[in-house]
Amino acid sequence: MSVPPLPDYPGSEPNAAELATSRDPRLGIAYAVSVRTEGGGQNSVPGVVLSYRLHRRSPDGRELPVLQVEMRGRNLQGMIADGDLIQAPGPLPPSGMAQLETVTNLTTGSLVVLKRPSASAGCLIATLVMLSLMVLLVVISFIVFALASST
Repeated sequence: MSVPPLPDYPGSEPNAAELATSRDPRLGIAYAVSVRTEGGGQNSVPGVVLSYRLHRRSPDGRELPVLQVEMRGRNLQGMIADGDLIQAPGPLPPSGMAQLETVTNLTTGSLVVLKRPSASAGCLIATLVMLSLMVLLVVISFIVFALASST
């Protein structure tokens, strides 16, 4: 995935002044970054939650309300730290909360991805076993019904 370069981005760590000169509402400075795990008990798959506040500017240069961003998934690839310049993949809501799966950390030049949990191999095996048992039950029912009808 190719990210267009930030206009006049010098390649060093960005700061709030650079954010003020950029007029792209998909860009913002991350603050109050936290990472936590959830679940992982007997009946749940552990997950990772990356959350942060995003300070942004509108295309006309005024400061937008702080946006709370939450990224939930099973595997975390990449990282965000306080003060990093972040670019969302698409339009963000003007305020409130946004749930994202992928962002680009322009400070480090890396993609930050939280992959959603997928069905585990155990769930797939259990489903196949149940389907096999149901098919077997239907076949046995037909055989019993055919034998009962012929006598």
